[in-house]
Amino acid sequence: RAAGEERSTALGSELAAARKAVGEERTARGVVDREVSRLTATVDAHQQERKDLREELTEEARAERRALEGKLHFEEAQCAAARRAHERDISEVRQVWGEQRARLFT
Repeated sequence: RAAGEERSTALGSELAAARKAVGEERTARGVVDREVSRLTATVDAHQQERKDLREELTEEARAERRALEGKLHFEEAQCAAARRAHERDISEVRQVWGEQRARLFT
């Protein structure tokens, strides 16, 4: 009987140790799971931030391109106006030159 009690006590101790080990394992898994969840959320947040920044840069690039295209259009219009004015000046000079030449030779 004493051997049975001793064996029962030993089995009880083993059971308690096993339960403690299982509890510690669950606690460790919980800690790991929480850390994995935290790191996953951090990675997701960084990926979203990178995506947002990429979109922001793309939008800034589009805005800059529109501004440059507007400036180019304005400068092209100024050049065209200057060219027309220059062509008028040349036409007037030719007309005056023609009139003076006609006076000289008539």
